[in-house]
Amino acid sequence: METIYQLEKGMTKKQYIFDAMKQLALEAFRVNRDIIHNLERCELSSFSDLPKLRQIILHNGNNAGERFICFFSLLLVHQYYGPAYICSDDGKGVYTMYNTFVNNESLFGILGIDDFLGFKQQYILLSYDRILQLSIQNTKLSSEEIYAFVHSSGRNESRKVIYSLDGQSFHTEIKNANLAKWIEEGKIEISF
Repeated sequence: METIYQLEKGMTKKQYIFDAMKQLALEAFRVNRDIIHNLERCELSSFSDLPKLRQIILHNGNNAGERFICFFSLLLVHQYYGPAYICSDDGKGVYTMYNTFVNNESLFGILGIDDFLGFKQQYILLSYDRILQLSIQNTKLSSEEIYAFVHSSGRNESRKVIYSLDGQSFHTEIKNANLAKWIEEGKIEISF
């Protein structure tokens, strides 16, 4: 937040960024009533107010890393530093927040984006498995090399993956052998 603030020149721009931070936070955290209540009462008008905003986002200090990642990514997109790539396997924190953005037209309006398709081009969420799939798709590896690559990647086979296989959606675990085979055959599209 301090970095974005420092990039802006002039008091008009600096007040604009405070207003944008508050509006983005209100939309990003709208499902958390405690955060919203504290944001509505918070005045942001100077650099010294940023710790207040940080404390509100922390909200009890538990697992706030995902909140900051999502908020900062939205702020980057808002300030035209996008697209923002969010690489995380945290389905509960990052992917759940992403799902709250899907139909949030107010958020799209603040970001200057028309719809979810435009948002998806600027706010790109990638899981480790998705990065793995993209890495393999951009090579000419043999079947054995694909399997070896997936097996040596250290991916967690017990983590549930959101994907489609031959057009049907799933949210299940995938064994390395199956993942390698499906990527090689071009049958799988990992969403998160």
